[in-house]
Amino acid sequence: MLQNLPFFEGSPSEDFLVAIGRRLHMRKFDIGDVVVKHGDQAKAMFFILKGSLLVTSDDREVEFATLNAGSYFGEIAILYNVKRTATVITRTPCTLGILSSEDMHQTLKNFPDIEKIMRRFAHDRVKEMQEEFSRMGKTLEADVKVVLASETESAKDLEFQTSLFIPPTTRRKSQAFVADDFKKSQNSLTPMLEVELVVSPEEEKEPETLKPNLGARFNEKRKLSVAVWSDDKLMKFAQNLVSQTQQKESRLGVVVRRSNDSLGSKMLSPSTQSMLMSHQEKKQGLFNLPSFLIARIFQFLDFRSLFKLRRVNIAIFEIIQASEFELLRDIDLSPWNKKITNDVLGHVLQFAGSEVYNLNLKTCWQINNIGMAHIVQHSPAVVDLNLHSLWDITDEGLHLLVDNCIYLESINLSNCRKVSSVGLLRLMNSAPRMLQVTLSYCKSLSDEIMISPTWINVKSINFQRCTGITDAGFANWQQLSESPLGMRGGLPSGPMVFALEELNLSDCSFLTDATMAQLGKLCPQLKVLGLSFCCSLTEQFIDPLIEGCPFIELLDTSYCGTAITDDVLEKIGVGLPKLETLSVRGCVQVTDQGIKNLSASKTLTCINFTQCRFVTPDVLSTLGLPWTSITRPVLDQDVRGRPARAHTHS
Repeated sequence: MLQNLPFFEGSPSEDFLVAIGRRLHMRKFDIGDVVVKHGDQAKAMFFILKGSLLVTSDDREVEFATLNAGSYFGEIAILYNVKRTATVITRTPCTLGILSSEDMHQTLKNFPDIEKIMRRFAHDRVKEMQEEFSRMGKTLEADVKVVLASETESAKDLEFQTSLFIPPTTRRKSQAFVADDFKKSQNSLTPMLEVELVVSPEEEKEPETLKPNLGARFNEKRKLSVAVWSDDKLMKFAQNLVSQTQQKESRLGVVVRRSNDSLGSKMLSPSTQSMLMSHQEKKQGLFNLPSFLIARIFQFLDFRSLFKLRRVNIAIFEIIQASEFELLRDIDLSPWNKKITNDVLGHVLQFAGSEVYNLNLKTCWQINNIGMAHIVQHSPAVVDLNLHSLWDITDEGLHLLVDNCIYLESINLSNCRKVSSVGLLRLMNSAPRMLQVTLSYCKSLSDEIMISPTWINVKSINFQRCTGITDAGFANWQQLSESPLGMRGGLPSGPMVFALEELNLSDCSFLTDATMAQLGKLCPQLKVLGLSFCCSLTEQFIDPLIEGCPFIELLDTSYCGTAITDDVLEKIGVGLPKLETLSVRGCVQVTDQGIKNLSASKTLTCINFTQCRFVTPDVLSTLGLPWTSITRPVLDQDVRGRPARAHTHS
């Protein structure tokens, strides 16, 4: 079987084939399996015994080539210890022979002449790629240049050694496509691959599968960049497509594909740019529509669609990036959270640049401090940053924000459990513009974070289940308001009040009436207050709130135990003249009389009294109250059908 593969065809050493055969492992792959992933460390090379595989870029936007039975890939990576430079995915069920790096090196120790030949082949392929890259004005990646740094032998020695390994009919370099090399040579593909062709179903038939040793039919030296067009049938097929494309250009123009486009690249290749300008696409845009109208249409597309459209032509590329249209102002990557890695984020932000104001990375759990470095490098003007459930973000990542993102006004660190009080305090002290902070489920935070003067100007805070925050933390606010930093102009004109309008303290089970007293003194503009599961409160909690926070519109007291009684509801109905939404869900001491006591309220429209066992379901109709009975949590979605303000970013 090995003798039929071009890599081993004509090998003079049966012992070598036997040694390889003993170490070769067979493995079957299903359709869609990823065999090799870009950027991974090479651990093996592969021989295709059955099936077909697809070679793509790391973002899978560009399809490089198709490999069929008789081909192989991966030997350069294990010979020279470089990382994978392309992703290989199965197109059909496949059977592959896998030879580990360790087994290959162990075998080659006993066959030094064969190792020299293999390295020479690899050296020549990479040298050809370098020549093509130089012609295109590009350079090889640093880790691949190690192949060129290897010792070379004279052409005469090479001819002599290869004659020992490959028979005369196949002494040209191996014709099998090497996946590890292909990405490096993608920019040298024929211009034909840069054109998005539209063909009829009859013309779209694929040519028949060809044997790997195509180069043996030609006398001239074959270049890697045109390997896929070295067969007569393929050449004829390509010429037909080019002819058809030229006929369509006069009527429809050209839709260009950038074969060398990497995710997030800002610049088109010179050849593509020249092609675009020759068709005057820069002036015409798309279908001769004005730029502002195209931008208006693009506003209805998600970011992924915009990211794909940037490849159409220069005009579209520039419209998407134009600051006056603000198409890149809001980037939401959360719908594709499983695919967003540090590298992907870096490419995206490199493309979007400083136009990004609002960046949503919610549940993009593969992002860590490296991703934070990409943010500060490419989008330092970000204003709203959602890092919800980015578990690997640490204080180091926050420190990067401190030093660079000076315009930050809103941050969501919910469930970022590696963030400590030290890191958050430094962030708060360096973010004078901060208006909204979401820290739900950050259980490692303590009262220490509450001493930052920045809290005075923050309008929305979510401390849900921050169980490390106690009454002592809010007592620090009292000290802030009385300190020189908290006084108006530094003059002793009385304590400075906080700008806080929305506060969620749900599940902060250690907070007592003392915290409510501080809120009554310092937060007169409070409009939304969540106290769900604050079980340490008593009936006296409501008095300072009524006295100091008369503008409360939404109050959630779900499951507050003995703190909510019929008498407390009477005080709420009379003392909170702006109240619109109230939840007493699970408050077991509330009865029908308590609901009736609320009738003094002139503004109340919605109430949640589910799981109040002493309240009858039809109490509202019985009492003739015009309120709406709701069952959903009021802080997840309020009565106006929009996300509740205290949970805007959660």
